[in-house]
Amino acid sequence: DAERHSEYVLSQLLPMISAPGGGSSSGKHPADCVTHILRCGLGERLSERGQQAMATALANHGTARSCPEATLTVVLKELALLLLQLQEVAADARDSLLQGDRPLLTLITHPARTVRLAACQCLWAL
Repeated sequence: DAERHSEYVLSQLLPMISAPGGGSSSGKHPADCVTHILRCGLGERLSERGQQAMATALANHGTARSCPEATLTVVLKELALLLLQLQEVAADARDSLLQGDRPLLTLITHPARTVRLAACQCLWAL
C-alpha cells in the first residue's frame, strides 16, 4: 500500500536529512539512511505510476527555495536515478525541474560542489 502513502513518506523522510542532531556532524549518515529507504524501501515497491508521482514530488521538493542543501543533494541524486528508469514517462517531473521555483539550470551554478554535481547528474538523466 506504499502507492497511496509515498508522498507522505517523502514529506516525513526528507526533513530528517537536515534536522539538527541528525546523527553525525556532516549529515552523511542520515542522508545515507534516507537514500536507502527511498531506493530500496519505497522506489522498488512502487508501480510505474507510483514512481512517476515520486519523481514529481522529489522534483517539486528539490526546486523549492526552502529546500536545505543536504536535502537538495539527496533529492537530486535519487531523482536522477528515477528519471533514468522512467525515461520519457516522467514529463511532470521534468517540467517541475525545468520550471520550478529554482530551476535545475540555476542549480548547476550553486556554490556547493555536491549540489552542482547532483544537478548535472539530474540534467544528464533528463
